[in-house]
Amino acid sequence: MATSTRFRSPIRVGRNAHLHDVPMVVNFTMDPTDATETAVSPAVTLPKGAIIDYMIMDGIGTGGTNPTVIMGDTTNTNGILDNYPSDDGESILLSGRATVIGSEFDLTPLPRDYTLVYLGGSGTDATGGTITCTLYYHMDHITANALIDASSE
Repeated sequence: MATSTRFRSPIRVGRNAHLHDVPMVVNFTMDPTDATETAVSPAVTLPKGAIIDYMIMDGIGTGGTNPTVIMGDTTNTNGILDNYPSDDGESILLSGRATVIGSEFDLTPLPRDYTLVYLGGSGTDATGGTITCTLYYHMDHITANALIDASSE
């Protein structure tokens, strides 16, 4: 199975070649009962230069008092979600939802490779349930072009 996709030329729409952003999607789950820093399942690493567009989340954590979860990477554990209600049901999260969005979910390119981790936030941890996530992102074409050296192919 391929681990990456490379485009050797601009993506074409009809007969014209233009720079286009290719939307990408990853699916993963989190256990809202886990109070320690844990990788999402399956493990997800967003590449440097990825720009998170939005997330669809189904937070079905149960029990606890106002259970929340934070998500980011080991450098900034709440960089994407900062105390997202883990019992919030279905939500579409955009960068403008300031009460739960972390500092690196701001429509700018991620500054490093970003392996997603999560842990319990404020309130008491949930006692059961699962959080299912679908994260939509695209690559900053300026960063992506800098990462591909066509002379080495």
